Amino acid sequence: MPRKNLHSEIAKVAYEIYIQRGCVHGHDINQWLEAERMVLSNQSSKSKKKEKEGEITPKVPSKKVLKPDGNKKGEKGVTDSSKRKGSKKQ
Repeated sequence: MPRKNLHSEIAKVAYEIYIQRGCVHGHDINQWLEAERMVLSNQSSKSKKKEKEGEITPKVPSKKVLKPDGNKKGEKGVTDSSKRKGSKKQ
């Protein structure tokens, strides 16, 4: 959700909390924080639901895996000739 929409949604929920609690002044910060938690929690649960339904594929950063010989997985050969098997120094 874009930041502007997020702010508007939190403001709307905070106002609804204010109304539900009898329009008592002096609790604006607590009501805002509660609304913020509710909106963000709702977004998180929607995102998880979409992920379970297959609509969102989580992005997992690729990791470079090193083989025991120190080469990255998928690299062929060894660049240092002294590490090759059967290599003789002259």
